[in-house]
Amino acid sequence: MKPIANMKLCVRRKLSGLLPTFFVMTLATAAVGQSSTSVNLYALEKNDRSLSNSFGAFQPFVGEVTTAQQNFTLKVTVDDRPLSYVTAKTFAYNTGIMTPGAHRVDVSLCEAGSSNVIERITKDFVVQQNVKILQAAMIANVREVTVGKSQSLMFQAQIANGSNVSADFTVEYKLLKPDGTTVAASESKGLTVKPQEAAFPLDFTPVDYGFDVPGDYRAVLKISKSSDQLWTSDFVIHAGSN
Repeated sequence: MKPIANMKLCVRRKLSGLLPTFFVMTLATAAVGQSSTSVNLYALEKNDRSLSNSFGAFQPFVGEVTTAQQNFTLKVTVDDRPLSYVTAKTFAYNTGIMTPGAHRVDVSLCEAGSSNVIERITKDFVVQQNVKILQAAMIANVREVTVGKSQSLMFQAQIANGSNVSADFTVEYKLLKPDGTTVAASESKGLTVKPQEAAFPLDFTPVDYGFDVPGDYRAVLKISKSSDQLWTSDFVIHAGSN
């Protein structure tokens, strides 16, 4: 039988021989766990873009993927809905009427020619609550009238809603003479719009008016929320002689 001292020495030598291998394996495992892939989101405003994780309603943004991976295809979902506007390392999206709150982009790097996922990265973002008008226009049944003759005028507001929550608006118009004097005005119409109501017309009560001076008359549409004016739009009616 070997002396106890010799047995301890033997155990130490065996352990010391295993330590380097164990250390290398630990490093290798850590390296595999580290991701070299990242996703950045950029808000688009006209010709500018800015790094952001917070967007408004109907806000376009792009995502860019930075990675050391090669030979892959990109698959992207937003809240589990697949995106179609995807290139090699970028994707585009518009928040539309997404519910205000937290949302998620899921980016998968798949082996080229297959659905096998090499790497998956998630990116959280927030949609802010917005009440706004995307666009509005005033139209009428006539563009040309004769001076001195009464004309029945029918006005309609065409409104594109840009809100991602239910919103209350006030809609009204004034008819102005060429010198800016108000000659007719509508009643103020209260309007409650839901996010899914993207576009709609709003008819005003017809009004009769005799155009007593030549020139351009302006029907000015105004859309407000509380005391905040959100949109104005003009429709021009030209009064001329026979």
